Amino acid sequence: MPSDKEIVYNSVSTCRIEADSAGVIQSQGVVRIVPQTRWSTEHFHPDLCVASNAICCQFQARARESLALAFSPRAGYAKIVYEACLGDEGNMRTTLRRGRNIVKIAPSRVCEENSWVSYWACLVIEEVEEEENQEMNNKEAEERETAETTDGDIVDKDGAEDTKVEEQEDTLGTTSKRKKYNNRFYVGIGDVPGKDCIGILQDTLHGGRGDDDELPFRYVGFSNRAVRDRQAPAPLQVRNVRLSPMEDELVTVLASLSATNKMCVNDVDEETKALLEEYEEQCQKARARADKFGLPYKEPPSFLPWSQQRRLRANPKAGFHTGLDLSDPNEKAKQDARRKRFGAALDEMEKSDDVTSEKKAIPIEQAWDKENFVGGQRLDPPPTLWKVPRPDTSAIQPSEGFIREKVEPPILTPEKIHIFSIDWAAFKQIRTDDIMAFFSIYGPSYVEWLGDLSCNVLFQDRYSAARALENISQEIPSPPPDTLEASRRYVHAISDEDMVDPPTDLGAMGWRLCKTMLRKISTDRHGQRGTTARLLMRPATSLDILLERPKSWPKPPPGFSTKRVLGPSSDFPRTNHRHGKRKNEKANSTNPPSIESLLSGSLSATRPGFSVEELELERAAKRQKASTEAES
Repeated sequence: MPSDKEIVYNSVSTCRIEADSAGVIQSQGVVRIVPQTRWSTEHFHPDLCVASNAICCQFQARARESLALAFSPRAGYAKIVYEACLGDEGNMRTTLRRGRNIVKIAPSRVCEENSWVSYWACLVIEEVEEEENQEMNNKEAEERETAETTDGDIVDKDGAEDTKVEEQEDTLGTTSKRKKYNNRFYVGIGDVPGKDCIGILQDTLHGGRGDDDELPFRYVGFSNRAVRDRQAPAPLQVRNVRLSPMEDELVTVLASLSATNKMCVNDVDEETKALLEEYEEQCQKARARADKFGLPYKEPPSFLPWSQQRRLRANPKAGFHTGLDLSDPNEKAKQDARRKRFGAALDEMEKSDDVTSEKKAIPIEQAWDKENFVGGQRLDPPPTLWKVPRPDTSAIQPSEGFIREKVEPPILTPEKIHIFSIDWAAFKQIRTDDIMAFFSIYGPSYVEWLGDLSCNVLFQDRYSAARALENISQEIPSPPPDTLEASRRYVHAISDEDMVDPPTDLGAMGWRLCKTMLRKISTDRHGQRGTTARLLMRPATSLDILLERPKSWPKPPPGFSTKRVLGPSSDFPRTNHRHGKRKNEKANSTNPPSIESLLSGSLSATRPGFSVEELELERAAKRQKASTEAES
């Protein structure tokens, strides 16, 4: 008969127990669990338990990350608990632990925020008797007896010592038996326990040390460990929980599994799978090398690029889908039909929806501003992905006398927009919240920082990214307009036979100029509200990533400050004398041609910037010269 008791789980939802031999939460009952930092009695229920040495828990959950499950000897967190955290570290790993015994499985993106996923967890307790030499444990027994003796006990000291000596003589060389537990903890996904296993934890417990009263493990609890500092933690939902003893057949199936079995990985794209296979090959080679030379096995470095790894760990909340391809001819035909039907009313509506107007748009000539100052930090797309391909691109072929390593050709990443700031000092005050607010109406999900001047904005689908790129930015003409000062200098240089580089053809590369400036929305320790910066943007490519974590960053321009509002003219400090100002700007407006972008040289490459040490040495030399002249 079903029990009439109700489960009040975390004081949020109520569920009902249906049987005595197996604890079940009805399908219509959903438990909502808010994030918590540690286990408590609220995560367990005294009726949701099974007294068996082999128990299985099946359930469904909907969570963004960090779904925790625990098997405990009592209805609460005990000192011996088997715990599994599904989607740990931003839905990057699955962690199994019992005390200091920890197993981490990666990649393991097993949590889904928008759909129900089935999970199972099994714990098998195998009890064996172990013989031990009493002589080796006499000292341990004495220490335990001494610790249990209190100051209030009246004991004859001489008599106690004689009794201990007699006991040691009687037990010298004898053996005794104590309990030993070889436990195995399994976790997997799906509706069939024993199939699609994610991880296995093999553990050993010894009895005789106060652990017997905490066995077997009969209670199950759920928790939400999504406590992160980068974004607000999200609650999770659990339903269809069933806790029951395992059949002998299932125990046999689980015993045939091993820790080296192929783990099931859910929600991993093809690129990550390929990287995982390559990583497993490296692990096998490293393990074979360690066995051959008798060295300890050292796990190879991570298989994912650092910027992608950082994004996956952050586990951003998904943006909304637009589902509309504005470049599709059918969609354009529908728009034209609506325009003919509604006429001027639709045009007025589209104008009101547009964030920027043509009157307020930034002049297109400003796309080439500070080209000599920040151009070395900009990462242009490879020639094969240019909007207007170069005529000599197809002629680039490898030499026949060299064997080149097979490298995958770069491709476009339509779900990302790569942005680059023209104004260095102002953009250094910009944070993730400012960029997310700038693209807010298009549903961005994550900002992938690549340096002081560049980042990627990730959207939920390619259509949202294309819509944002089309509406926020304006096309840059190719070739550069003749009204550009750099173009005029290049034309005069050709006539005078001087060596002057032509202006960069940003339009042919696919760059677009943002119609309005990016604005900082709030004052913080990084800068002041109202700071504005101009942006270039283009569709991102597979090369717009960081392979490793940056070890150093270039120094900011001399005009940078967090105490005042900055803008396009803030890269250089202001001077009181106009002549001195023009002289300083002319001297500081160029950089050595050897400076490259952080992305072009991975993370080890940095930009030298402006050296404070060199300025101090120059000032010291001037002071010494002045003092020498004064003495003479």
